[in-house]
Amino acid sequence: MRAFLNGQSVDAPSISALDEGLLYGYGVYETLRVYSGVAFRQDEHVRRLRQSAEKIELPVPSEQVVHDAIRRTIESNTLKDAALRVVLTAGARSDWGRAEPSLLVLARPFTAVPTSFKAISVPFHRDVAQAKTLNCLTSVMARKRAQAAGCDEAIFRIGRSVLEGTTCNVFAVLGAELLTPKDGVLQGVTRNAVLSLASDVGLEASEGPLTYDRLLHADEVFLTGTLKQIVPLVELDGKKLKVGPKTAHFNAAYSELVQREIQSQK
Repeated sequence: MRAFLNGQSVDAPSISALDEGLLYGYGVYETLRVYSGVAFRQDEHVRRLRQSAEKIELPVPSEQVVHDAIRRTIESNTLKDAALRVVLTAGARSDWGRAEPSLLVLARPFTAVPTSFKAISVPFHRDVAQAKTLNCLTSVMARKRAQAAGCDEAIFRIGRSVLEGTTCNVFAVLGAELLTPKDGVLQGVTRNAVLSLASDVGLEASEGPLTYDRLLHADEVFLTGTLKQIVPLVELDGKKLKVGPKTAHFNAAYSELVQREIQSQK
């Protein structure tokens, strides 16, 4: 697939070995899902890319430049159903002088994820929770632990407080309440969509502390992410979790939302 790098569509993108994104993980990224040739909630993703960059004091190009790069990547690959990765690095500099950031957009065909997930919990958290940075070492280590345990995902926690997954947010259905952690997490685009759909599913959404014990005893637990969409969590640390109808209702409502928004942009 052709990529987009600093204003050019290229077959084999390459960045400097001195780029601070490579050397120090100094950069930010976003993952977008393309449906029928349209990137879902592109505006929200691009806005969050800018916000992440601002949080780590990384110069960022205009949002229009990022939008154009995404559009050109989709068009040059004639993408229909795909995943995009938008990466903004600090660029290469010598002796800590000024550098020009690099903007890279990568594309790949979308591959389906499992229909349910098993997870372990890990006593980790990301350093800058509200910035989606290239420093993903914590997530990589957590995913390796999950894979070694025969699981699909790892859930971050501090003490008995649940935070988020390596690339997803966590929701618990507790009676008529839909609860998801607010502090210390990256507030995902899919997460925001699910919160807006709660009343349609007959639940009252709230954001706040979620303890490990409440999660284990919830009526339902599911994970949300751009590529995962909405996936039930059926096991955590070897303990079976309840499965119920609300997750399926959210999936149906989310699919309708996606189709409605995609059709409106064609």
